[in-house]
Amino acid sequence: MDGIFWSPQVKKQLQEEELFPAREELLRILEEYRAQEHLSDKEHEISEAPLSLMPHVENDSPLFHFSFYQKKNISPKWAFVFIIPLLFFIFSVPSFFFVESAFVMRERVIKQGSDAAVNLESGARALAQGDYAEAEKDFNDAYLKLSKTQREFNAFGAGIMSLISEIPFSNPIRSGDNMLEAALHLSLSGQAMVQLQKSFSSFSIGNLFSKQDNSDKIINLSATVNTILAAAAEMAQARDALSKVSAVDIPASFLPKFNFLKDTMNKTSVHLNALLDNQKIILAALGADGPRRYLLLFQNSSEIRATGGFVGNVALLKIADGNIEKFKFYDVYDLDGQLTEHIVPPRPIQDISSAWSLHDANWFFDFPSSARKISTFYEKEGGATLDGVIALNSNVAEDLLSLLGPVQLSEDVEIINSENLVDKLNEFGEKSLSSDDFNQRVALEEIFNILLGRLSQMNSEQALALVRILNGAVAAKDIQVFLNNKEEQGFISSLGIGGAQNSGDGEALAVVHSNINGFKTDRVIEEKINLDTKVNSDGSSENILTITRKHKGKDKKYDFYRKVNKDYIRVYAPRGSTLSYASGLTTEEYRRPLDYDRLKFVSDIDVENIAGTLRHDIDNKADIFEEYGRTVFGGWAYVSPGEELILTFKYKTPANQDKISLKKWNFILEKQSGIEQDINLSIAFPKEWTVIWNTPKNIASDNNVFIYKHKLTENIDFDAQINF
Repeated sequence: MDGIFWSPQVKKQLQEEELFPAREELLRILEEYRAQEHLSDKEHEISEAPLSLMPHVENDSPLFHFSFYQKKNISPKWAFVFIIPLLFFIFSVPSFFFVESAFVMRERVIKQGSDAAVNLESGARALAQGDYAEAEKDFNDAYLKLSKTQREFNAFGAGIMSLISEIPFSNPIRSGDNMLEAALHLSLSGQAMVQLQKSFSSFSIGNLFSKQDNSDKIINLSATVNTILAAAAEMAQARDALSKVSAVDIPASFLPKFNFLKDTMNKTSVHLNALLDNQKIILAALGADGPRRYLLLFQNSSEIRATGGFVGNVALLKIADGNIEKFKFYDVYDLDGQLTEHIVPPRPIQDISSAWSLHDANWFFDFPSSARKISTFYEKEGGATLDGVIALNSNVAEDLLSLLGPVQLSEDVEIINSENLVDKLNEFGEKSLSSDDFNQRVALEEIFNILLGRLSQMNSEQALALVRILNGAVAAKDIQVFLNNKEEQGFISSLGIGGAQNSGDGEALAVVHSNINGFKTDRVIEEKINLDTKVNSDGSSENILTITRKHKGKDKKYDFYRKVNKDYIRVYAPRGSTLSYASGLTTEEYRRPLDYDRLKFVSDIDVENIAGTLRHDIDNKADIFEEYGRTVFGGWAYVSPGEELILTFKYKTPANQDKISLKKWNFILEKQSGIEQDINLSIAFPKEWTVIWNTPKNIASDNNVFIYKHKLTENIDFDAQINF
C-alpha cells in the first residue's frame, strides 16, 4: 500500500506540517490502516453509527476534538475511499482546482462567520425581550454555523488558510482557531442563559406567599444554579480562548471590537471564576443542604446610623431547597418588646435609650460586627437562629420605584413614587398608630410585594437598568450581606458586599455619622469633606480634616425635617494616630441614665472592650478610643435648620517605614452606607519623591501635590508607586 496513499513523502509532509490542526488525527488513521491492511474485508465491518465530524460530547474531552473515524472496526476499502480524496485536496496545492477550492471555501467561511454573528446578536436581543423560543433557535443556529466553520478550518492545512486573510481573526491560523472557539463557547453560554430565563419567567412571585400547594412556587434551586454555573463555565472557556488570540493577528478594522470584547470578558472573569470556584457555597447559602434563615434589615437613611440607617422594620426570609417557605415583615419594636435580658448600650446610645436592643444594634461601622450583634438580639427576642443578615437601604427602594413605576397603597390615597417614598414612610413612622392601623410596616410590606411582582414583567431595558441599580447599590454599600458561615462569608466579601471596614496597616479614613435623637434630618443634610494630607519621608502623615454640614430642612413641609440634627460623629484613622486639635464639637457631660450595677444589667463584651480604651480630650471636646483595629476620634455635633457647621480635626498618623521601603504608598477613603459626600483631597509628597499613580486615574498634580475632587459614592483606593 505504498504510493499516493502510504508514501514516505506523505508521512513526512504530515509530520512537518506543524500548523495543520488535524495532523495528529490523520497520522493515527494512516498508522492504523497500515497495521490492518493484511486483514480481509469480512473481518472488519463498518460501524452502524454514522460518521460524525462534530465535536465529541464527552466530559473529559476538549471541545474541539473532532472524529474523522469511528473507533470501531473500519473497512479498508471505505477508509481508502475517504482518505485519498482528503489527501488530494490537502496536498495538491499546485493544482488550479485546489486553489480555486480555497477561494470558494474562503467565501463560504466568511459568509458562515457573518451569519453566525447575526444569529448571536439576534439571539441576545430575543433573550432580553423574553422571546425564549427565538433566542434558543438563534443561539443554536450560531453554534451550528460556527461548528461548520471550525470543521473547515481543521480540514485544511496552514498553506490553504493563509489564502483567506480577509476573514477577521483568521490569520495566522492559531488565532483564528481560538477566536472561533471563543465564539462557540459564547453561543453555548447563550443557550444556557435562555434556559435560565425560561425558569425565572415561569416563576410567579405572588406564589411565594400562597398557602396553597402550588408547584409553580417551587424554584428548582439545584437546576437553576447548575445552569448559571454552566453558562459561567462556557464564558470562562470563551475568555481563555480569546486570551490566546494575538492582537497583531487582528485586521486593523476589527481591532477596536476585538479589544472591547477582550476587555469586557476580562472584567467579568473575576465574578465568573468566583461562581465556578464556590459552587457548593452558593448552593448551601441558598438552602440546598437544609433550611436557611436570613433577617432582612430595612435601613432608613433619613436617620443615619453606622451601617446605613435606623432599623425600623425587618423581615424574616426562610429558604429550603429553592422554596421560599417564609417571608414575613416585623416592626422592630414588636420584637424588642420580647427582650427579657437587660443589656448596657454603648455610651452615645444611652442618650436616647437606657437599654440596648435590636433597633440600635447596628452601632458598629464594621457591618459584620453589627450583623453579629443583630443576630444575637434577634435570638434573645425569641427568634430562631439566623444564618445571616442582609441590609437594604431606602435608596434601593427609591431606585426600584423609579425603574418599575409608582404604586398605590391600599389605605392611602397618595400614589407612592421614587420622589415621595421616603417622605411617606417617615410620615407613617412618626405617627402614633396602633398595631391594627395602617403603619410603616404595612406600607413597606405592600410596596415590597408589589415591586417583587413586577420584576417578572420587566422588558429588556428595565432588566439592564436593574443590573446597573444593583451594581451601584453594592458599590455604595446600600446592600450589605453577612453570613455566619466563615467560608460563605469569605465568598461574600470577595464579591464586595460584605461591608467590612478596612483594618489594614496603610493610610485610611472613614467619616461615620450616627443620628441620636435627631429625627429624620439626615435627609436634608448636605455634607462636604476636605482633607489636606502631607506625607513625610518616614511614611507618617499630617492631616487636616474639615467637614462642612449644612442643614437644608428649614422650609421643608414635614416637621421631622425641621428639627435639630444631633449627631455622634466618628473619624476612623489608622491605629496609633494622634489628635492635636479639634473644633466644632459640642461637650456633653456623660451621665448614666440608670444604676446599671444595682439593676444587674449585662455588659456587652465588645462595647466594654471599646470603652476600656476610651479617654476624653477635654480641650478638644473629643472622645479618643480604639475600635476594630482603628483609632477613632468621636464627639457630638449639632446643626440647626438653615445653619452650617464646620468640624475640624488635625491629626498625625504613625510612621510606616516598612511600606515606604517597598516604594509603595496607599490610602483608602471609605464610604459610609446611606450617605454621599462631596470630597476634596490634597496630598503633598516629599519633593524628592517621584510619584506614579496606579489608582485613581483622574488625579491632578502640581509640584508633587495631588488634587482629587469627586463625590464619595463608593470606597476609593489611592495607590501609588514611589521612587526616591
